[in-house]
Amino acid sequence: MNRYMLSALCLGTCLMLQAQEKFTLYFDFNKDVPNQKSVARFTEWVKSKEGIAIDALEGDADKTGNNYYNIDLSERRIKAVKNLLESSSIQLDMSATEIHPFGESRSTSRYNAKDRRVVIIFRKAEDVPPAIESIPAKKDDPEDFKKQVNNAKVGDKIRLKNLYFFNNSDAFVPESTKVIRELLEVMQNNPTIKIDIQGHICCEVKERDGVSKKRALAVYNFLVRNGIDKTRLAYHSFGSSRPVYPLPEKSEAEADANRRVEIEIIER
Repeated sequence: MNRYMLSALCLGTCLMLQAQEKFTLYFDFNKDVPNQKSVARFTEWVKSKEGIAIDALEGDADKTGNNYYNIDLSERRIKAVKNLLESSSIQLDMSATEIHPFGESRSTSRYNAKDRRVVIIFRKAEDVPPAIESIPAKKDDPEDFKKQVNNAKVGDKIRLKNLYFFNNSDAFVPESTKVIRELLEVMQNNPTIKIDIQGHICCEVKERDGVSKKRALAVYNFLVRNGIDKTRLAYHSFGSSRPVYPLPEKSEAEADANRRVEIEIIER
């Protein structure tokens, strides 16, 4: 990574951290739904939060019980808050939300009511820093993508154009929400199609933290969360083993073409 990219990454990270805000819901002892007071606060809070992006949901429990139980309890509490958010009347971007069930690991005591919580970490969508890996996106007609899928045969591969992630991350940039929603719509309108979601990276570098697999999985999880049956989906990662352009790439445009997520039609 050159000095310019490193500086841009640091700046983007700092801007995102500065823009983040938090809202906390509390739970009664051993309960996995927020208490009435918190739900009332949430109802008022969410009215003024049109167009926010949820970065993370963090779940906690007090020290009562063992750690395994408390992690499970934290996960159930997060699920309850996620359901609240998704059923709210406003438009929320949750496509890149991180889930962190901490169990009792952050608890201060055995019976501290303030440890029974879920913290919503959010920011305004316009506060999202630009993705370092992205290049100016061409505005594609969503009908073109639908036509590609409708005309595709088993074995054909289609790139998800303008699907971008934060650098070395599986987190979608907010502008990519439109792209994956187009894919969701295609899957909803074509109930017999089955696809394999395939992640690729660019450049002659050793893949860090399995990022191409995580990116394919991020698309898979988005579709599953929105009602697409798991039996219609598969995902794989290929790192930089299947480049569109030979390695090393000769330009950023070639690197961008190699850095991609594709779908392969595996059944119609």
